[in-house]
Amino acid sequence: MIVSQADVIGGHTTPSTEYHTGSNTPVNARSFANIGAYDGLQVGVGRIVVDSTWHHFFDINLIGDPTAAPPKNQGFNATTEGLAILAQIDNYFVNIATWLSPGRGYFLLGAVLAAMRSAEAAELMPSFRVKRSAEDLLRVGEFLYGGLRRFLPPCAVLNLVLTEYYALQPIYKLPDPPDPWKQRPGDPVQHSIDPTGWVIAALGGMAAGVNLALHEEDKLTLPRAREVLQHGLLTGLRAFAKRNASQASSALAAAEQMLNRIPGEGEKVRP
Repeated sequence: MIVSQADVIGGHTTPSTEYHTGSNTPVNARSFANIGAYDGLQVGVGRIVVDSTWHHFFDINLIGDPTAAPPKNQGFNATTEGLAILAQIDNYFVNIATWLSPGRGYFLLGAVLAAMRSAEAAELMPSFRVKRSAEDLLRVGEFLYGGLRRFLPPCAVLNLVLTEYYALQPIYKLPDPPDPWKQRPGDPVQHSIDPTGWVIAALGGMAAGVNLALHEEDKLTLPRAREVLQHGLLTGLRAFAKRNASQASSALAAAEQMLNRIPGEGEKVRP
């Protein structure tokens, strides 16, 4: 899958300096795919990310070349706009590491436990040992999502949850999730479920499951913790699906009522 396209600005040269070898031949303008990825997770193999050049990861192209004249000696640090771009590049690096990591389940467990330490989430946790309403799951899921978003971009959080979902999908014959990476322009059917709401519900269920296990089990091993996470994911998504089905049913009933009462074409409208 092509993730990103790049454009080469033509006409400029890159002359040699005392420290770098360049060329006085003008560059030709062209466009090419510069980032690609292969998701083997869904077919039981690994993942691959390819980038067109190591320059995208080399420090002198990001934070400045100490042999260059200002502002190139500061790189993206030279301006406020540059710092904003550098933050986006940092997200790119985090995304790659998270997406390629083979231990995503354990990473997710650590992230959930860290987010559960928030004061808002802690207030709801005791109630999960007695009652776990759909609204409670969604509310604590929102807190956890906000906590994870402090150090992960939205796509990375979604990817962590998708990894566990895909592990369960063939076992329970689950429907396809709201995975934006599987959609292509021109697909006849686009997913109607909001990925953020889906993730929030899953995180809420995970938090409830982990909280209950920590209070009821003497020792929570890593394999058992992942099992708890996966069970909690299904619990949260079940609550999410029930709420969505109820809302859809109410919306459908209201629409049918409106259709039945609004005069049709050709009918006389009474003043």
